[in-house]
Amino acid sequence: MNVMQTKTLKLNHELENMETRFLIEAIRERYGYDLAGYNQEILRKELIKCSRKIKQKSLGALQDRILRDETLIDPLLEQLFFKSNEESFLPRLFKTQMRKKVLPMLKTYPKVKVWHLGCSDEALTLLFVSLLKEAELLDRTQIYATEMSENATENARSHYSKSKFKKYAHAISFFPYNFLSDSSFNEFQLILMSTRMADLDLITKDRVMGLIHDSSSRLGFLYCPEKNLFKESTLKNQYKILDDKLGLFQRRV
Repeated sequence: MNVMQTKTLKLNHELENMETRFLIEAIRERYGYDLAGYNQEILRKELIKCSRKIKQKSLGALQDRILRDETLIDPLLEQLFFKSNEESFLPRLFKTQMRKKVLPMLKTYPKVKVWHLGCSDEALTLLFVSLLKEAELLDRTQIYATEMSENATENARSHYSKSKFKKYAHAISFFPYNFLSDSSFNEFQLILMSTRMADLDLITKDRVMGLIHDSSSRLGFLYCPEKNLFKESTLKNQYKILDDKLGLFQRRV
């Protein structure tokens, strides 16, 4: 690669970084999603993927499309925050530890509230509902299933309504929730985290963990498979590790 090619690549990179900053501000102003806490280099690459997918030649062109076509914001959010657990999810260990360490404690509450943050992870939703049914807890449990976008929320609701657990629709509520800006909306005995947060910067990660902490009851349980997200938090000493491999924690008194 000659000097001219190197300069051209550097200039293109600088322009893309500038366009990324403009696009972050445009999305915040237009839709209320603040992506400033997302790792900027990873975000730039994800935005380039998005622009190519819809055949836009630059991030500037992508900004114009996203501002004018609101149907594009949901797929972008899903691309950034939806995490498939097919490879990392440990269903056998999850069932074992829920039965052994979580469900017996939940049985002591007259009413159980559970927050599933990232309900596009439908396998986890259905598995947990099956465990509640097995433990005869469904009648006194309310699950709040949230996603960043309207589209992902509706897809999760549709999938659940077609499952064998559809007759237990009363036990689960689906709705969009922006964890980057919304505040705590309830107190939960168990929080299941499926949203991808590894690409957020440390300040934003810690703010999100503060939200999770504010939403957790004393002695409440937290399932967080992105274990580093939890271990890097300033709040980590307020929880004890129940299963490090699984990512299962419990808030201290």
